[in-house]
Amino acid sequence: MTSESGGGATGDGRHRGRFTRHAKTVGVAVTGIAALLVAVAGMTTLVCRDPEGDPASAVTTTVAGPQGPQDPRDPTPTPSPTPPPASTSAAPVTLRSTPPAPAAQWAGDVQVGSLGYTLTTVPPSPDQSGTPDITASFDGTFFARLGAARWTATAAPSPRACAPLILAQNMTHVTAVPGDVYCVRVAHSARNPGDQYAAVLIIGQGRDATDFPYVRIHATVWADQQ
Repeated sequence: MTSESGGGATGDGRHRGRFTRHAKTVGVAVTGIAALLVAVAGMTTLVCRDPEGDPASAVTTTVAGPQGPQDPRDPTPTPSPTPPPASTSAAPVTLRSTPPAPAAQWAGDVQVGSLGYTLTTVPPSPDQSGTPDITASFDGTFFARLGAARWTATAAPSPRACAPLILAQNMTHVTAVPGDVYCVRVAHSARNPGDQYAAVLIIGQGRDATDFPYVRIHATVWADQQ
């Protein structure tokens, strides 16, 4: 009886030792699997994060496509298209020339006295109307009833140039100095002054045998511009 009891105790001990060894083996295996899972989780975290600690852009895929309207909140400006190069060809140059003066209706020398002359007739004649175009004065000047203006340009005068000059200077009594040139407005009559002009070159001035003044001129008279 004693030996059977001892044998049973011995058998139970062997079973318990065998179970203990199996339990240790299972515990080691479970521990190893747990460590492997922790390592895999750590590697996944490293892969999914960039060096700054933010989620890595590697997991985000950007597909390039046609650009739509720019978001006004986007600080980056959309590049504007490059304009085509400007043409280097020179524009045609239009040369403007001053139109020549019209042909004179009469040109020649006239000695104007104190009674005056009418320059609109062909040829000019002593005035008979009491409203001469030009008259010699006793003070060494001459009188232009409708206005006169001194011409100082190097080009020859013309009706087109004389008209605004007379309006600007607005003189009627001018000094009769030999060599001076004047634009003079002349008229058909007091009621019909027209738009007629003459260029007058002063040749000389003085007194005649009766002590009346005169002015000798070279006149170029143009037809009425109306």
